[in-house]
Amino acid sequence: MNIKTIAISLITIAAIALTIQAVMDNKKSDSRNAQIENAEINDLGLFENKNREEAVQRFLGKPTVVFMVGTFCPYCQNAMPKYKTDIWDVYKDKINIFANVIDGEDGKRFNVPEIPQGYDERLDFKNLTDQKCDYVPSWVLLDKNGDVIDMSCGASKSIDELIANIEKQLEL
Repeated sequence: MNIKTIAISLITIAAIALTIQAVMDNKKSDSRNAQIENAEINDLGLFENKNREEAVQRFLGKPTVVFMVGTFCPYCQNAMPKYKTDIWDVYKDKINIFANVIDGEDGKRFNVPEIPQGYDERLDFKNLTDQKCDYVPSWVLLDKNGDVIDMSCGASKSIDELIANIEKQLEL
């Protein structure tokens, strides 16, 4: 084989590989878009602005719980149905509830259609509390003015503690 034949073969192989990659990427994108369109999710989408005050503004007037969850996390997969039955079903008319899906930039959501969910970097644990937290599920409870009342990084606090603090906020 001469160098010209080898070069042509390598270029052909590279072109085929790039074509296959492009087809695979389009299929993944189409599949993800179809999954999002077909899912019965109350999707609040993605938010570009990183201003915390602007993000919290939409929640003013009612206490708010922001859950930080990831679809990759088995603990979150178990927690979301519990958040639905113990928090959403009981308090949905009295408080704001938002599931900030930390891997939601890719369109990933939980199949818990009732709970509003999306990805908002402004509503991550650090932006809300000024404390670092690398664990999910986590949550932050805000009062009706958007101030932090309580928080749980990972499983540091139980859902019963969250419920007790929600009840206190509703009594005010």
